Amino acid sequence: MIRINLIYDSKAVQVVKVKQDAILALMLTISVMGGIVYIWGIQNEKVLLVQNKVRKTEARKNELSRIEKKINNHKKTKNKILKRTKAISSLLEKKKGPTRIFDRLNQLLSDEVWLSKLTQSGTKLKLSGISFSNPGIADFMENLKEDKYFHNVELKGIDQRKKSGEIVKNFSLEFDVKMPSKKKKGKDSKK
Repeated sequence: MIRINLIYDSKAVQVVKVKQDAILALMLTISVMGGIVYIWGIQNEKVLLVQNKVRKTEARKNELSRIEKKINNHKKTKNKILKRTKAISSLLEKKKGPTRIFDRLNQLLSDEVWLSKLTQSGTKLKLSGISFSNPGIADFMENLKEDKYFHNVELKGIDQRKKSGEIVKNFSLEFDVKMPSKKKKGKDSKK
């Protein structure tokens, strides 16, 4: 025979309900904990990605810093080379100056005039020479005055002497020398 208890036991129902609530609370706690672990995992992954980007950015920054140092060193080297090149160009230009002066003086000399002494002090040039005639000296002075290199030509003196039976005139001149500057290449020279 089977016996069935049809009496309502409120305590038994309450125990079952508490068990169900405990299971539900446990499941809810497990779900919340799982959600927290899941969110923590995602956030941790994001943090790792950001840290990786920061490391890559710092590595790139260091690389660019090294490149910038190389560029600065190249600029310093370039500036040194430019300064040296300018100095060399200036020296070469100064070296050409006396050659131009002598060449120009040779072109301006008349057949009746010979130079015996030439001294330069800064831009002042003093020269002494010999001639058989005053017009030869005058022609030479006029040629100097008309030339673009020579300015403020002054006759400092003429002495007349007898040499080997000939009357010779010793003269001395003083004048300023100005070498024309080089023309700049580029847009200005085309105009």
